[in-house]
Amino acid sequence: MIRATRAVTIGMFGIFLVAPFLQEHLHLFRYQPLTENRLKIPRPLDWQTLFETGSPFAKQYDEYFNDNYGMRDLLIRTKNSLDYRLFRKSEKVVIGADDWLFLRSVIETIGILLEKKCVTQCDGMCERFLRLHRALAARGITLVILPCPMKYTIYPEMLPATAPRRPNPHGFDRFRKFLKDHPEIVSIDPVPILEDLKGSFRVYHKTDFHWTDPAGAYVAKELINTLGKLNGKGDLWDFPIGMITEALVTGGENASLGLLRPIVEDALFLKEDRRNIGRGEYYLIKAAHEWSYRTKLPGTGKLLPATVMFGDSYGDALLRAGFTAYFEQFQMFSNFDFRTRYAQIPPDTRFVIFEHIEPFLYDLMDPAMWPEEFAGR
Repeated sequence: MIRATRAVTIGMFGIFLVAPFLQEHLHLFRYQPLTENRLKIPRPLDWQTLFETGSPFAKQYDEYFNDNYGMRDLLIRTKNSLDYRLFRKSEKVVIGADDWLFLRSVIETIGILLEKKCVTQCDGMCERFLRLHRALAARGITLVILPCPMKYTIYPEMLPATAPRRPNPHGFDRFRKFLKDHPEIVSIDPVPILEDLKGSFRVYHKTDFHWTDPAGAYVAKELINTLGKLNGKGDLWDFPIGMITEALVTGGENASLGLLRPIVEDALFLKEDRRNIGRGEYYLIKAAHEWSYRTKLPGTGKLLPATVMFGDSYGDALLRAGFTAYFEQFQMFSNFDFRTRYAQIPPDTRFVIFEHIEPFLYDLMDPAMWPEEFAGR
């Protein structure tokens, strides 16, 4: 009996020892790879240097193996699932009430750094926005700022008690106050819009980084109507904002949890994706946030003039809501490329929309993010 137990133990140990090797080469098990937003470490090729004094090959191969051995992702998913199910914890995600998920890097890293940086550099950033407003106004262009809050700003009650507490006022509130104190800069503040809507429907995904498409559509409506009034055309938005509920298993925080089985969220979406409704066409599509649009309608009297937007993935909800259908021409750039793309604003542009998410203020407080003419401290 003892010998049989030992044989089974040794056999099991051997199986576990060779299983990663077999999985790496034979792919015996099929499972979803982890979403890590990075490239895995490649296999080092200069093995001949292994025989040289001080060769880094052994260390490089060790790093490669730890990042690529068979069943790595499956073992990590198993551990993550146990941590989540048994202890309600995760290395990358803050788990709040009712399975509301928040990226730990945003709350505990960028969020804290933003508040520290804001103490000394917020005023400089605000001054750069004033310079930008004046420079564009001199060219006959109206600057419109759209600062998008994170879901922990709209749903702070869903954060766990262990989450870092933000100062009062926090950096995002200070920036919103700056915009309110400078009405010469046109701005759309989504915070009161979203706080009003949250009593009627969920305005952020529980398991994803973004606001829901219906919430983004209401912000798009406010943006279009504001631009319409500035252009003497009045309220222009005429799309109904209908909603449907669909299962969502691909949310950003959900993927970051890295579970064996992802959480299924009953998420809100628009009944109709209006990106392609026949009013215009998209062209020069180089990346997710770099493309152009022009109307196909014969008469443009009721449309807004040529507009440029510097934005990010939060602007995608506005796009799906169909907000480009209200423009004659529209050029989209990534706000992260603002320093280089600013010089590419076409001369016939009449509005420049600067959309950004709350944590991006950390980057905007760095003069290196700005075109040289505005980067002065």
